[in-house]
Amino acid sequence: MEFAIRVTDHCNLNCQYCYARVAKPKNMSVETLDRALTEVAGLSEEPVTISWTGGEPLTMGHEFFESIARIQSRLGSNRFTNILQSNLILLDAHYMRFLIEQGFQVRTSLDLPPENHDALRRAGDFARALCSVVALKSAGVPVNVNTVVTGRNIDRPEEIFAFLKSIGITSFSVSRLVEQGNATNHPEFAVYDNAAFGQFLVKLFDCWIADKEKPLIERITPLDKLLAACRRGSRDEKAKCFHCQSQMFAIGPDGAVFPSCNKFFALIDTCLGNIYETSLRSVIDSEARRKFLVATSDVSNRVCGECEYVDYCEGGCYYIAHTARVKGEDMHTRERFCKGYYLVFERILRHLKEARS
Repeated sequence: MEFAIRVTDHCNLNCQYCYARVAKPKNMSVETLDRALTEVAGLSEEPVTISWTGGEPLTMGHEFFESIARIQSRLGSNRFTNILQSNLILLDAHYMRFLIEQGFQVRTSLDLPPENHDALRRAGDFARALCSVVALKSAGVPVNVNTVVTGRNIDRPEEIFAFLKSIGITSFSVSRLVEQGNATNHPEFAVYDNAAFGQFLVKLFDCWIADKEKPLIERITPLDKLLAACRRGSRDEKAKCFHCQSQMFAIGPDGAVFPSCNKFFALIDTCLGNIYETSLRSVIDSEARRKFLVATSDVSNRVCGECEYVDYCEGGCYYIAHTARVKGEDMHTRERFCKGYYLVFERILRHLKEARS
């Protein structure tokens, strides 16, 4: 099982497309941190992955992160896989030592090409983030990079691939901008053309399969998940991205619990409960969560039943579906980039057919 623990709503940046801005930002107390980790550990004896997210987690300070290590040690630190999601601007020698000693992985955003990154933030932020990425990699810390696809870079997948290859990144992801939070003030960043997004992924896929120079890029999400699904003929139940609602939960700074990934913090009507009011096990087994799962599957059955690719994607991203909702209403639509994904599935299936011949 995997959890996203949002330790703060505060951030040292103000990215122009950020979905996660909140009106009254909070910080997680050490008491809530202890309660959250204790509840997570009490679910089972199985290993658990925790993504530490925000806001910007590093704004919480060194002592807070030392508290994470102390609490996990008490609960059995070998059970936890920790991933820091950070813009890395505040990474210093103390944090670096902590990440190395505690075996953390790191996820960060580089919105490529390089000039695009600063245009969405502040001048100089790309250089700072890149310096941190290089330092982490040199220290042996696994680093995964995410690039947000916007109207500014949707025609530049080859440059994105080439840059990440040039700095030795072996795992990265691309995600579409979703018009939430700050992004609602910048319609020029939105991606409205399904075909354009599909063509972006197709070109990225072509770069990936043509690359023979080591070190190879091992994973590009979501392409790795889509490729695996096409090879099997169906989506793996354990594959996240399109099935996160059944395997992932998010816990906010005040102990509120949400379904799926940390993006649900910003969405209406998606809170399942609070660990100060009931146990995490009770939240997971709650009627609210059951209704959430039924609602997402019902829309897939109604909208996607006749689609030739439904076995590969099973209705697409649930977060995208929820962003289209009106407050108080049920979901009526599914993945709005369907037609773009058709192009990707066609390309992947053709590649697999050619590989077999």
